[in-house]
Amino acid sequence: MAQTKFDNARGINGGGSDVARASVANRLAALPHHQVVLSHDIHAGADFLAKLAADL
Repeated sequence: MAQTKFDNARGINGGGSDVARASVANRLAALPHHQVVLSHDIHAGADFLAKLAADL
């Protein structure tokens, strides 16, 4: 079975109704998926993520 980004959060109830959680999950699933590897250069990583977010 493939591991998802949220597998570490299994069993955690973040609150909200089932409908609200499903709505958020659907909206997150609709976002573009990109795999990136960031280095230890915090400023370069922040600049990259800001540009990526601006292009959405």
